[in-house]
Amino acid sequence: MSVKARLVLLIGISAVVMVFAVFHGAAPRPAPVVAKPHAHERPWLTHDAMKELVADDGGPGPLFADLTLGGPAPAKASRARIAEFAGANGITIDLDVADHELSAIRVRVRFGGCCGYEGTDTLGRLLHRTRIYDNDCEDCRGTPANDWSAASSDSVAIHGHVDVNEIDVRWEARLTLPELLDRAEAIAGQPRATVRARAGEHWRETATDSVLDVPFLFTNDGYGNNHGLHLAIERGRIAEVSFEMHGEGMDDLGDELRKRWGKPKISDGTWTWRTPGRVITANPEDYHPAFVIRATAPAPSTALARAAATPAPRS
Repeated sequence: MSVKARLVLLIGISAVVMVFAVFHGAAPRPAPVVAKPHAHERPWLTHDAMKELVADDGGPGPLFADLTLGGPAPAKASRARIAEFAGANGITIDLDVADHELSAIRVRVRFGGCCGYEGTDTLGRLLHRTRIYDNDCEDCRGTPANDWSAASSDSVAIHGHVDVNEIDVRWEARLTLPELLDRAEAIAGQPRATVRARAGEHWRETATDSVLDVPFLFTNDGYGNNHGLHLAIERGRIAEVSFEMHGEGMDDLGDELRKRWGKPKISDGTWTWRTPGRVITANPEDYHPAFVIRATAPAPSTALARAAATPAPRS
């Protein structure tokens, strides 16, 4: 073999050895990175879990089938079962008991992640969340209300509140009209501090007045949120109680009011009654009847008046 041929063969062998060494000693290819969920984020409440919480009419769902609002306090077994569901789904459920009766069921759900408001929208629709519309825009779709009142088909009052990605709903047995009027009359003239202390979380301060949340279907016609008894405070007392009612099914309202307070003085659609310590005005023929109960004297501190303020719930 010639010298030239030997040199070519040696160069070829060296190249093969170098290539083999490079590939044989190369670092292994890294495995693909799999994104893992953050440990602090919980999965959203599933649709099935929502349907367990909320019935088709917006009231308490199958989870609470053995409970009755206004009925006996829940049994230990029921409390344990509901607490297990709440823990498994990362939500809060409170069963409020007053005077050995179930006064309210309250559920709080917080949706995590970047877009938790989508979860509140979904659950809010099940809870009959209303919408607010601009007075100048009749065809607008409106925006979901952050506070609303509604009622289920079985006379359960629904009071909902949304704060970005958190939704809070309270279910209570709906008051009858006489019970509502009893409560409104009784707190007129009462010391603010007394009613406030008994109301607990049912008392709210707004930009314009104080509001006592009570379980009744008040006006919520899409142009604002008027649920609850609105209170005007003067010299530390509740000088005036006002509210607007939902107009459906109120064809006999005028007759009921006459039975309660007698013959009214009527002027331009406004009915007025004067009773001891009270001036009461209403427009029962309107689509959304409005009431104003004005205290002309301090209310007596009676058992009725004390009971009229919404009692602070006890668990």
